[in-house]
Amino acid sequence: MSQRLFIFLLPFVLVACAGGGGGGGSSSSSGSTRTLLYTSASAFETSEYSAQSGLTLVKASSMYYNGHYRWYAQNGGTAGNPSESTAGTGVNIIVAVADTGINSAEASTGSQISINSNSYDYVQNISGSTSDPNGHGTHVAGLIAAPMNSSGMHGIAYNASILNLRIGDSTGAITATDAQIGASATRAYNAGAYIINNSWGSTTTITSVTASQLNAAIPNSIAGYQSYVANGGVAVWAAGNSGFTQVSYQAGLPYRISGLQAGWLAVAATDSSGTITNYSNRCGVSAAWCLAAPGGGDNSATNGLYSMYNNGSYTKMSGTSMAAPLVSGAIAGLKSMFPNLSYQDIAARLLTTANKTGIWADSTIYGQGLMDLEAASNPVGGLSLPTGSHTSGSSGSVSISKITLPSSVASSMRNSKILLVDSYQKAPFWVSASNFVQESKIQSDFAVRHMATMSEPMPVNTGDEEGIKFNHLQGLHSSVGLNQFGHSFAFSSGIRSDQSLSKQLNLHYLPHLNDSATNTNGFGYATNFGKTKIAMMGSMPNTQSGYNANELTQNRSMMGSRTSYSFVSQREHENFAYGLTYSLANSFTQPLGLNASGVFGLSNAQASSLGSFYSHSLFNGTTKFRTGVEMASFNASSTGLTSFDSGKYAVFKVGADHFLSKQTTLSIGFKQEQAMSGQLNTKLSSTIDSSGNIGYQNYSSGFSNFINSSQVNFDVHHRLNAVSRIKGGLMYEQRPYGLNGAGAAFFYEHRL
Repeated sequence: MSQRLFIFLLPFVLVACAGGGGGGGSSSSSGSTRTLLYTSASAFETSEYSAQSGLTLVKASSMYYNGHYRWYAQNGGTAGNPSESTAGTGVNIIVAVADTGINSAEASTGSQISINSNSYDYVQNISGSTSDPNGHGTHVAGLIAAPMNSSGMHGIAYNASILNLRIGDSTGAITATDAQIGASATRAYNAGAYIINNSWGSTTTITSVTASQLNAAIPNSIAGYQSYVANGGVAVWAAGNSGFTQVSYQAGLPYRISGLQAGWLAVAATDSSGTITNYSNRCGVSAAWCLAAPGGGDNSATNGLYSMYNNGSYTKMSGTSMAAPLVSGAIAGLKSMFPNLSYQDIAARLLTTANKTGIWADSTIYGQGLMDLEAASNPVGGLSLPTGSHTSGSSGSVSISKITLPSSVASSMRNSKILLVDSYQKAPFWVSASNFVQESKIQSDFAVRHMATMSEPMPVNTGDEEGIKFNHLQGLHSSVGLNQFGHSFAFSSGIRSDQSLSKQLNLHYLPHLNDSATNTNGFGYATNFGKTKIAMMGSMPNTQSGYNANELTQNRSMMGSRTSYSFVSQREHENFAYGLTYSLANSFTQPLGLNASGVFGLSNAQASSLGSFYSHSLFNGTTKFRTGVEMASFNASSTGLTSFDSGKYAVFKVGADHFLSKQTTLSIGFKQEQAMSGQLNTKLSSTIDSSGNIGYQNYSSGFSNFINSSQVNFDVHHRLNAVSRIKGGLMYEQRPYGLNGAGAAFFYEHRL
């Protein structure tokens, strides 16, 4: 029995065939304004990048760019978040390398691989980092973390640091005992190194041994690694260089030993084209936890991977020993990009996103496929908007979530980044909030809206005063009324048809919640009790109309389309009338005038109002004065990222009609809506920590930004003859969203 590795069936030798060189740190922006340093993945593909050919095959530049781009505007370094220029490069991640030691310096530049102070030499039983008398360990460490410095080559995770665990001697033989191997896993965990790269192993395959034999030969290694995996670590193993159909027993250990697979990866080696090499063991029974990665071609001198060497220079080596560190470094890079994902999540992500097309679909050779860092660093399974305090909480659809806000609120939000999570593992990604937050763009359609106000048709009467009255104007609104035995029934349809409805019922005031200025179908009923009229009217959106209400009068009402009901008590005297109103409304299509949907939408929006009105006929009936006041309240439930605190507002209307003659009337009107209380709150997910807790940036806007408005109009109505009339008018309006303006309208009607 040889004791170069463990006492076991066959000699265990370092799986190494060869590899070389150099690195450095990336720059980062500082201050509150961050600058996107790289604008594409190709910007990372420098001569230093290209010198290590394996980076191109696994698309490492996409990982760097995705990390850099997704994070660049974030507050780097806080709450476990990386800085904007180093996400995806292994920053703040420690990778343990169990090998022949490491010579961390590049002689030509003086740059060094960052070595963790908890390193240990199990060959000499001394603490700290030691030199590498063989060169293999230096080559492996360089493939992981050689610094980026525009010289030689750089590692796949060039901002990671290395925990140097020396277990091999100058010949490359593993001399550490079973107890020391078990202790090295414990040391890695205690040092915060949740990735252990093992570019070594046995010529004995996993299918050649039993669980009993393994438990008898390496009990400390098994126990140490079971604990390491149970604590969240990932052990990466070279598959072996014997060209076998099965991996070495170390790489395939989960096949025989429980409690390891979640944190185990076996790595087979391909050449620069992605084809399995002659020397590489195939994945075999370990396919479920096996990946393929570039390890250099069969001719290491010409086709090996280029990396650092123990003399301070670079060299080429080939082997599954070279493929394994690319996987270990990839885990470090992705972990620095996705802080809330565990190391074992990252390992699973690599297996899931590996390229399984073409030749890589053969799992007996390539396992789960060729490692693909472009796929692994992009969203997997789609994106969603989180709405809870943790990634395990609720989230909503990206495609349907939009909100339109006043420019004063939207402008600050649109310049922010919003956090999204993917469907597979809740991995975080950032995009501009402008993808979801829009600024209100209300057209100055005053004239069109005012024409709708003036367009009450002339009635076409059928029968006597107690009979049926019908009036109609195609395209704006129509109504029909029935008066019989003291009861009045009325129906209406179209733009602002509620006005026509109230006139059919002979009401002196139209309650605010029914005066929506939208395309509605309405109904009403009224009856008299002496001099008191009791009326009820309701309206709902006209979904069958061939006209798009927003095309005619965009955002006419801050409350949007809704279903509403009003109760009116009206007392009439010879020259004046007064009354009380009570209204309810729900089913708002755009509560507060917001165009909001998905996680930004408000649900169960309800409003109610109490009001009174008064009208008076003056100067022998030549002038009619009218006024009304309502106090309204508005409430809405949150569906995710938008909420509304109880809002109250007042509505005041006053107007007068003066009859110059039987044919000509002058009208003036004023309407004011004034917020009393209430606040709209919108939050954008912005940060995430290593535990998956989500932080939000909150934005608030007072009710006044949505409801406050005033309107003044002056009109002239003139009846030309029994069948024709004209109307002209001016309107000035101040509305939310910073919109002010005036409009003029002219209306002509001729009854055929």
